Amino acid sequence: MAKRITYNRALGRAIARGARPVHGVRIHVMSGITSNWSVVREGNSVAVRNFNTRPQAVAFAKKYAATNLGNEVVVHSKLGEVTKSLPIIAKIA
Repeated sequence: MAKRITYNRALGRAIARGARPVHGVRIHVMSGITSNWSVVREGNSVAVRNFNTRPQAVAFAKKYAATNLGNEVVVHSKLGEVTKSLPIIAKIA
């Protein structure tokens, strides 16, 4: 007879930890339509947050990537060209 496993909070956390993407995601800093700077996760069309200046957006993107399994921050120019690619070491809880 198979051993019965009781689902509890610790088991749920272990399963969730194992389901996280290993490779991480890229976080993009790009100029928005209204000339503001947007921080966007790769694959999403909605900005995580908008900023008035590019340095503010880059600083936020670095922190966001470090806490949300991002492995790279890609900074774009106003024309959409990639100007910088910053590798990030994620902080896994």
